[in-house]
Amino acid sequence: MLKILNTINIAIIEISPDSKDTKENDIIINFLPSFFINLYPFLAVNIFYTIIHIYKSFFVLFSMAIKIVIGTKSGKCYQKELSKDESEALYQKTLGEEFNGELIGITGATFSITGGSDASGFPMRKDLTGINKRRILITKGTGFKGKLRGKRFGGLRIKKMVAGNTVFEKTHQLNIKTIKGDAAVEKSFAPVEAAPASQ
Repeated sequence: MLKILNTINIAIIEISPDSKDTKENDIIINFLPSFFINLYPFLAVNIFYTIIHIYKSFFVLFSMAIKIVIGTKSGKCYQKELSKDESEALYQKTLGEEFNGELIGITGATFSITGGSDASGFPMRKDLTGINKRRILITKGTGFKGKLRGKRFGGLRIKKMVAGNTVFEKTHQLNIKTIKGDAAVEKSFAPVEAAPASQ
């Protein structure tokens, strides 16, 4: 890069209005625009990767808190926004995996992850391993909203963008169900009774 800058400086210094050799000046003047045109793709690629690196670093340092929706066996649902430590405790867990309620501040309960979505709103799909989003050909299940065709066409297949089955920094929302400990969940979300006023 220093050699490139030195070349530019030398070319500019050699161009002087008092110079009698106009042919040499014309060559240098014609050289500079073509030089920058050839250099532009190199600079553009480096700027692009720098922006991507900053974008990824932003999500690592300021990862968003995960919102969870808890479904109990009694049919009730509860919502909670996890703290940073609680969110990090769920990283690398996959759809269908069970975990202890202590990880999210609910002691005495066991949960299972049933679904979720990433920061862009794409649904997590159980059969897509990993954390990356992909466009996959699906015939049913999560992300599929079309009506199935008859046997004549062998079913409708649609390409849809879906998220992987693993929880990570960009996971925005999770759906979980109670395996055991409904009472502990209801107790955790019960309204706190106000203390009686002292006379």
